[in-house]
Amino acid sequence: MRHVGRALQRPECILAERDGTLWSADARGGVMRIGADGSQSLIAQVQDDSFAAAEDETDRFTPTTTLPNGLAFDRDGSFLISNFGTDRLERMSHDGSRTEVLLDRINGQPVGKVNFVLRDRRGRIWITVSTRIRNWMSAISQNVADGYVAVLDERGARIVADSFAFTNEIRFDAEERWLYVVETSGRRITRLRIGENAKVEAREICGITAARCVSPAESCKKHPPRSGHPSLVPMRHRQARRSRGERTSRLPQTET
Repeated sequence: MRHVGRALQRPECILAERDGTLWSADARGGVMRIGADGSQSLIAQVQDDSFAAAEDETDRFTPTTTLPNGLAFDRDGSFLISNFGTDRLERMSHDGSRTEVLLDRINGQPVGKVNFVLRDRRGRIWITVSTRIRNWMSAISQNVADGYVAVLDERGARIVADSFAFTNEIRFDAEERWLYVVETSGRRITRLRIGENAKVEAREICGITAARCVSPAESCKKHPPRSGHPSLVPMRHRQARRSRGERTSRLPQTET
């Protein structure tokens, strides 16, 4: 293991090219290019140093200015940026000379905290919104589930699935049939079966924190919960074990 990159500011997402070039989201308002030879250059239309200059952690992580988070390549090589500071989906040219807003409102309302962006083989752009709450720190709770997944295609932008507990990264399977959604506060992965016109045909929870896989689909079969895992032990039995002084294992903690 070795370090790649230096003096980065909040490198939340990384893209890689075949020649070894890496691109990292950077809190200064753009992306950092890390060459295969180790050289670095910041690509940003206007450099913003407010992230590093902030003295208060709340101000640093709940900015009203730019805070690039998720990245994806567009068809022409430009960058799709889910900006967690401006609450917008943006596109920046490869050299940083041009920037445009692709999405800042949906269904007539502000988009919210845009977390991640993904482009599929059809050219459709998928985004996750962690929460509609401006101060997103208030949404880090299992009791708040106002995140959603949206798609942007030739028909426009629309929400395809809602009520997630702090929606984070998303990934398709190899066939782009199932979309896997990380719910940070929910401490689980939800998957969506995507049909024609980006319509969600099924929604399932599958993962280590689920008591069981709700479908016999192959991806769930490969990693079924272990017998004896605390998620399979009724709460009343776990409480009884604790009262008898028996040791019980804990679920792994999820970083937020």
